[in-house]
Amino acid sequence: MTKEQFKKFCSFRDEFRKQTALWNEEYNKVLKEKIESLSGCEITNSFIYNEKLDEINENDNIKYIWIQDNPGYNEMLQNRYAVGASGKAGQNFMKNEGLAEDFDREVIVLNKSPIHTKVTAVLSKLKNREIQDETQRYMAKAIFTVHNIFECDLWILGISNLKGIFGTFSKDMEKLYKNSALNKKMFLYYHFSQGQFKKAYNLEANTLGTDDPDKILESIGIKNRKKYFDF
Repeated sequence: MTKEQFKKFCSFRDEFRKQTALWNEEYNKVLKEKIESLSGCEITNSFIYNEKLDEINENDNIKYIWIQDNPGYNEMLQNRYAVGASGKAGQNFMKNEGLAEDFDREVIVLNKSPIHTKVTAVLSKLKNREIQDETQRYMAKAIFTVHNIFECDLWILGISNLKGIFGTFSKDMEKLYKNSALNKKMFLYYHFSQGQFKKAYNLEANTLGTDDPDKILESIGIKNRKKYFDF
């Protein structure tokens, strides 16, 4: 990346780290007990920052930005995103298809929500809508900021809850991207969990009659984007 890109990225990264710490100071007492009760396990913090971001340096070449749902159990324990089964499956796919040889140096991972839950569905049971709206709006803006820095492909992974749990996130993404040239670089896909992504990928490959990953991914990503966004 260029020096200017790295400077802007560092500014984003520092702000995101500080904001996550601030959320934990303000809201952790409100959410922690609820999350532990609903998830059936103890947690460290309710809001999780991705420490992988701190390892990115000026020599790295960012090719993709991944947007997952929210930090799961492994992400909470390690303070690192995409380290669970779904994340590992995704990383293997990227490497096997020649899309990213060194995942942590080529892919930035963020979430629709920074709030940890063992499974995403628990978010709908927390009831703290104001906190969820605030954090989802922040993440939409943060994602748009990072996307403008690198202008690479943006993958939104997980689409079933875009009109439900992540409705606020979706509305803000619509506003931010509607008149931006970057909306052509936004692609929507199913999760890597439970083989959802791979099933859709294989089906599209058969439909198109090709094994070219770029063509397959573009076709799926655009079709899904048009289902959820007006661009």
